[in-house]
Amino acid sequence: MAVPATYTTLDLSGKCTMNKTLTDQSALDAVLKLQGVGMLKRKAVGLAAPTMRIRHFTNAAGVEQLEIEQVGVLRLGESAAVDVDREDQRVAAPWYRRGAHERGELGDAFLESGWTAETLEHGLIEAEMRGGDAKWTFVQTWAVEEVNNGERRHVRHARCTGPKGKVIEMKFVYDYAGSL
Repeated sequence: MAVPATYTTLDLSGKCTMNKTLTDQSALDAVLKLQGVGMLKRKAVGLAAPTMRIRHFTNAAGVEQLEIEQVGVLRLGESAAVDVDREDQRVAAPWYRRGAHERGELGDAFLESGWTAETLEHGLIEAEMRGGDAKWTFVQTWAVEEVNNGERRHVRHARCTGPKGKVIEMKFVYDYAGSL
């Protein structure tokens, strides 16, 4: 299901479920393998349709924050949050908004292209995660993209780099499942 017109990088609040048809499952398996996830866990992830509960807000100090809880799948590090209060539910990931004036600073056409006009205006969200042993990095850009004949969807462009320099690129496409 497409996201509503009000769903932009200025407010990503809501529930989104991974669309297993529009997300390349073989690439997802390859990314998890590169991150050292065992075959049984990868198969379990492949059977699941993870849902994210995203809370996007500005705190009392005026700092923009994202809290993302992933539900319905093993906790494998794909979740991210700025404020972490329960490590079993959330994994910290540094993120920031990359504004239109910074476009091109990633130096990466895959991570920076394909977004809607309002994303380019308001900026996209960039997050980076590293394996605990620093053997892999996982860089994502999050925003709204038109897919499947113009449907506005929550999409994440991701690049995973493994311990031997192997790189896998993929897009995670999500169905909007409603507000929180």
